[in-house]
Amino acid sequence: MRVAPPFIRLAAALIVCAAAGSAPAKPIGDGRVAFEATVVARADSTVLRGRVHRAPGRERRVQRTASGLRVVIIRHDIGVVWVLDPAARTYSQSPLSRAGPRLGVLDDRRFRLERDGEEAVSGMAATRYRYNGRTALGEALSGRLWLSEDGILVRIDGTSRRWGCCYRFSIRLSNLRRGPQDAFLFRVPRGYRRVAGPR
Repeated sequence: MRVAPPFIRLAAALIVCAAAGSAPAKPIGDGRVAFEATVVARADSTVLRGRVHRAPGRERRVQRTASGLRVVIIRHDIGVVWVLDPAARTYSQSPLSRAGPRLGVLDDRRFRLERDGEEAVSGMAATRYRYNGRTALGEALSGRLWLSEDGILVRIDGTSRRWGCCYRFSIRLSNLRRGPQDAFLFRVPRGYRRVAGPR
């Protein structure tokens, strides 16, 4: 069964799975530049639109789905993921090590990149790479991705294969604005009630 993914299950999230004493896993495209951008993600005929805010070690995704607004806050710095339902004023909390695979993984130790030229994305200079590898859940991913000059993952196209299922996906950023992001964007607002998350 294919699970409909937040941001099509792939948005350069980090999964912390390094063995003791080894170098920590690093998400591909985790540039040390704070920014906000519009994002459009596609998987087969499914299209999701939203906003992404990024600061070193922190990420916020705002998604408009058929069931309403959904906010995902990924705290790479403390290893936690919060999923917020603004309409119900509730949130769930999961360890990044468990939620990471569901959010999409491009761990730099699990994927091989091969430079494939230069190509602008939404008016931004970028380097194009071919990539292939497997996520922590065993999902095989391959395709092309584009990194800006300062390391932002601005576009990714590819194919996912798992359990005999195969689908094509793409994610593209536009209207990207670099600059500091407010700290409150990466916190659970006061007054939200914690509920059980997916297992």
